[in-house]
Amino acid sequence: MRPVKSLFPLFSWLIRIAILLAVYTRFFQLLKTLDFSSVSFYIAAAFHLFALLLFLAGFAKKHTLTILSGIIIAGLSIYQIVQLGFVINNNLSFYGLLLSASLLFIAVGNKK
Repeated sequence: MRPVKSLFPLFSWLIRIAILLAVYTRFFQLLKTLDFSSVSFYIAAAFHLFALLLFLAGFAKKHTLTILSGIIIAGLSIYQIVQLGFVINNNLSFYGLLLSASLLFIAVGNKK
């Protein structure tokens, strides 16, 4: 059986939208507090910013913004996994999925 390569652009957009929605639902309440003295606030803001940039980078012809956003999201996900202490729970699965999706965009960029 052969893979259906023509569906890759659709799935790429679905992953971009899923990352954007996941970050929004996970971090919006924390971001809404506007607690500038908290490191968690800045991490949530960075997740929001780079998830949005990853989505918007899908409209660009060059790969640079997609790869850069993927690197930052991957780094933030690794930071959160390390902070959690590798405990197997919902948080680990959430950040693990974000990490794997961001690594996908690092590897393929804006491949159409």
